[in-house]
Amino acid sequence: LEGVLEARKREIAKIKARAALLLQSLYRTSLALARKPALEEAYEKVRKWNEEKARRVAATGKSPEEVEKEMREELRQRELAQHAQLKADVVGSAEEALSQASAPIDEIVRKIQELLEDPEEPHWSADEVSAFKARMHEIEELHLGGVEALRELQSEFAVQKDSLDAYNVALAEPVKRNATALKELLLREAKSLPQEKLARTKRVKDWVIEKERLAEEERQRVLREKIEAERQRKEEELRAREHEIMAKQEQMRLEQQHKQMEREAALKKKKDERRRALEARQAKAEERRQHLRFKRMEQQQVDKIAQESADFERTIARREEEDQEALAAEEKAIHADEEHAKALIARAAITAMEGARVKFGSEKATVRYVGRLPFYASGQWVGLELDNPVGSNSGKVMGRRLFRCAPEHGLFVRGEMIHLLVDDPDQKPSLVKDIADRERELSVGDLVDFDGHLGIVQYLGPV
Repeated sequence: LEGVLEARKREIAKIKARAALLLQSLYRTSLALARKPALEEAYEKVRKWNEEKARRVAATGKSPEEVEKEMREELRQRELAQHAQLKADVVGSAEEALSQASAPIDEIVRKIQELLEDPEEPHWSADEVSAFKARMHEIEELHLGGVEALRELQSEFAVQKDSLDAYNVALAEPVKRNATALKELLLREAKSLPQEKLARTKRVKDWVIEKERLAEEERQRVLREKIEAERQRKEEELRAREHEIMAKQEQMRLEQQHKQMEREAALKKKKDERRRALEARQAKAEERRQHLRFKRMEQQQVDKIAQESADFERTIARREEEDQEALAAEEKAIHADEEHAKALIARAAITAMEGARVKFGSEKATVRYVGRLPFYASGQWVGLELDNPVGSNSGKVMGRRLFRCAPEHGLFVRGEMIHLLVDDPDQKPSLVKDIADRERELSVGDLVDFDGHLGIVQYLGPV
């Protein structure tokens, strides 16, 4: 089971590697498509500039350098005018909106302050004072927010940038939003302050009436307290007499209670003796019942364990059969892949290179495979069987075997990285004969040697 699990993990790792390569390719393609409109626009601007430059040179007879200088000066003047117009439109509209919205701030704040500090007002609660201050603070925050946003907008346009698109025009939106919110808030305050002033006048009258009512209630309270004090004095005297009577009754009750407790103690002693004897008999009966119950539970556990053991053995046997079938299927698929790879190699168009003796760096090797690599980089690759164990594989790439050799003797390289060993005694005679025959005409598909590098002719014709 562990072997099957490791094999499946390796297969999953291969699939993830293929997916990663596909994702990288898609990402590079999306980047190229995203840059295409910008490149086309830049190309169109350069084309129009060159056409206008050529037209002016032909019309005026001036040198291209003078025309280029004049056009750049005109472009700079247009850009300055566009920058100034954009600044006037964006910053000017924002300043005007904030200035109009902020005009009535001082008058509204003064009215709120007068209402808060009115000497005729009897009192303001802490919540009401906090509400007044919160209203003034909200107005101040909106105004300061608009000023700060306007300052950021002005600093954005303080230095001329390379293009109109480089300005962050969106900085004007916070200024306008703050101006609109401030204007709406001041309009609400202007409408609500007269109503609050009328409410304040009514509150003063209500306060005077309430003050007179409270004074009358205080007089009534003092009178009620005097009457209550007299009533309490009489009740105290009555309670004192009742206390004496209750003390005598309590003494008599205690004496009767003591006698009752003595009788109850004797009766309780007899009952406890009978209860202890009954509990002893019940404990013995319960002990016998527990013993029988434990025996039944032990037998049930034994039966359950036997049943679970039988089920487990059946499950293991079934899983082993399933794993054997899966392993057989996977071995069959691997064998089919190897046979397919061998067939592809057999059908390669440039099998003449196989068996050639070449040199890679300082190492000598024999060509065992020429063609593409599965799930790897594009183009033609050459599989080498090195004479010394300095390779990285045994002829297998990404789980696909392309040729067989000893471990650490296999290596895949590009064709331009190897040199043909013409004088090697083990070199293929037919390959040496073809390379030595330099007098006949070349054709597409011929095997050639260029400065010691082995290659295939892919094109013949004019360039």
